[in-house]
Amino acid sequence: MLRLAVVGLLLLLAVLSPAIASDVTGRASVNDGDTIEIHGQSARLHGVDAQAAGWRRAQR
Repeated sequence: MLRLAVVGLLLLLAVLSPAIASDVTGRASVNDGDTIEIHGQSARLHGVDAQAAGWRRAQR
């Protein structure tokens, strides 16, 4: 029973632990309003609300 509790606790800690991030350096290109690309790696910017590429402006 103790073994099951320890395994469960370890699994819970593994799921809840933050992801390990690495620094990415280089020239960034902007794909659309909230997405950038550096060395082939695409990243969306959290908290930025922008239209996607290819969307037309709303008609009035």
